[in-house]
Amino acid sequence: MKQVIQESLGSVWTNRKVYIKSLLLLTVIQGILFLPVLGILFNQILHVAGLQSITETTLLSVLMNPLAVILLILLALLAIITIVFEMGFFFLLAHFLSQKQQITFKQILIGLSGKLGSFISFQLILFLIYFVLLLPLASIGLQSMVTESLRLPYFIADELFKSTTGTIIYLVALLGVFYISMRLIFTLPIFILERETSMLEGMKKSWLISKGQSLKNILVLASILVLYHLLLGGAGLILVIPIFLIEKVSLTLAPWVAGIMLTIIQAMFVMSFGLLQAMMAETIIRLGDLNEGTRLGISEAHIDLLPKRLTLLTKIGLTVVMIVAALGNIMTMREGIYAPATVIIAHRGETSQAIENTLTALIAAADIKADYVELDVMETKDKGLVVFHDDTLRRLANRNDAIKDLTLAEINEVVLSNGGLTDRIPTLAEFIDVAKEHQINLLIEIKLHGNESTEMVQNVVKLMNEKGVANKYLVQSLDGNVVSEVKQLEPAIKTGYLVALNIGNLPSIPADFLVLEDFSVNQRLLDQAKAQNKTVFVWTVNRENLMRQYLRMNIDGMITNQPKRAIELRQSFEEDRGFGQRVRELMD
Repeated sequence: MKQVIQESLGSVWTNRKVYIKSLLLLTVIQGILFLPVLGILFNQILHVAGLQSITETTLLSVLMNPLAVILLILLALLAIITIVFEMGFFFLLAHFLSQKQQITFKQILIGLSGKLGSFISFQLILFLIYFVLLLPLASIGLQSMVTESLRLPYFIADELFKSTTGTIIYLVALLGVFYISMRLIFTLPIFILERETSMLEGMKKSWLISKGQSLKNILVLASILVLYHLLLGGAGLILVIPIFLIEKVSLTLAPWVAGIMLTIIQAMFVMSFGLLQAMMAETIIRLGDLNEGTRLGISEAHIDLLPKRLTLLTKIGLTVVMIVAALGNIMTMREGIYAPATVIIAHRGETSQAIENTLTALIAAADIKADYVELDVMETKDKGLVVFHDDTLRRLANRNDAIKDLTLAEINEVVLSNGGLTDRIPTLAEFIDVAKEHQINLLIEIKLHGNESTEMVQNVVKLMNEKGVANKYLVQSLDGNVVSEVKQLEPAIKTGYLVALNIGNLPSIPADFLVLEDFSVNQRLLDQAKAQNKTVFVWTVNRENLMRQYLRMNIDGMITNQPKRAIELRQSFEEDRGFGQRVRELMD
């Protein structure tokens, strides 16, 4: 194990210039060829389907459009080719360098293009399955520019972790997928390095080679990852030190030094990740002894990834990029620090010491000065309105009864239990009364269980009017028809449309504000929302680095299970933070 790590580290360090050039070359190729074409194809899918974006509610209309389906298949095909091209490039390069062979960029392209025929077959499905299985390994460097933003949405895991059964299901599934991905870890290098090997054969060979080696492979790859993060973190901290020193001497020079050092740190992060990819490629090839018996059909040649003219142009281009990036960072550092206007919304109340959606959680949220409390409203058998999230009482009361099958009186007798705490299910009227008493606003989500009466939405709106909160509280729903009905019944109510998945542009919504799951939020969407004068909330943000990110983006609202911490972080933006602290935050 130690020998594998030493040999891989030695090879990457010896050939670091080659690997860095490779990373730059791949970035340029993907930036001017693959990614733009992928973007054009996706926009064409939206165009032929007549959509602004693909959401969980519009996906079916895309799949029902024959032309959109054809374009979707082409998009998947090109995406897979892009992934294989990037990852295969590193495996081929690692193979030839470890064998002391030399090769040109043209010959690497020949080696990769020899596999193109495999994509126009049933193996396309195998590629899709394989790269889905590889997602758990993305954090160790086995990813491409196409897959780097792909992950399981955090809210799914967060919801599963709220119950013992859900936690067990999640952990077992995660361990199972991780085990399979480790057994298939040699599939892609085998497929790339062996000219006549198909994807299916590569999977079979990987399964055989990895038998009895999974623990060793995990330890080796984990050791490399730990070393990588220690070195990168240490280097980052060292580069921040001059900023802390200069701001004590000269506040005039501080933003210039901070901007330049931030640019250097950003460049270091990009280059180091490329070297991590190279390190993983070298290590995986050695762990599987894949250098023996490979048949590529490529002759040995002098290594020349880029002609001298292109090398010079690349250096000039990189210099220009670094200067522009540095100037941009300097301007960012010189800008004043403004406290974000982001409203903090306690998801189902403040639940660290209370059961969700209870009056106790509501009061706790008011005590920490949350701006809003988000709550779920469901209808009982006798048309009562109660504050509860799940369709059944199984998770919080250990009963299989469904809300739709119980009367309001029966629900009043239910005892909730979670984490050693007990409480009761409140009615919406009670919730509003307590919220008014404690002077905290509400974000009411109307949840449908499928058996609601036709008067449910009307009853919610009527109650809000009776309580005098129609012009203060917000209402949201996953159902566009519900949102439209609320607005029609009472135009004074600000309505929000919940979107669990959004790919593409800002979706057209029948509401005043859009509530996006964290997975779908990016700066481009926020810019579009600002241009359209639309408000955007994000849910559910529980990780501190993401809280900081959205506060920096000054998103309109943040729904979180950690409202106290979110409020503290928002407050910290109002404090006098030095340039060094700001750079450290941008490094997260």
